[in-house]
Amino acid sequence: HIPTLHINIVPKIWEYSIGEYSSKMDAEGECMITFKPLWKTLKSKNITTYDLIHHYKMSRGMLDNLKHDRSITLNTLNDLCNMFDCNIDDIIEYRKD
Repeated sequence: HIPTLHINIVPKIWEYSIGEYSSKMDAEGECMITFKPLWKTLKSKNITTYDLIHHYKMSRGMLDNLKHDRSITLNTLNDLCNMFDCNIDDIIEYRKD
């Protein structure tokens, strides 16, 4: 009997992962994908962080992820767009590195 060697090779597609909550930074230490537009959108709609937690039922953990430009799922991005009746570019901004 010859032992079988199993090797998991996963290509590195993303520079940040949901599990580790790490983000790719540019040379100035800024995140390449940021939620800065979200805060402008919320301000223009007079939505506070209190509203996010108490009226929109957003968890404090998700709010913390957004405040610190941590990665979110596409489902969450979709939910945010629907929740605030806006487009993706009203939520996130991408800057090429």
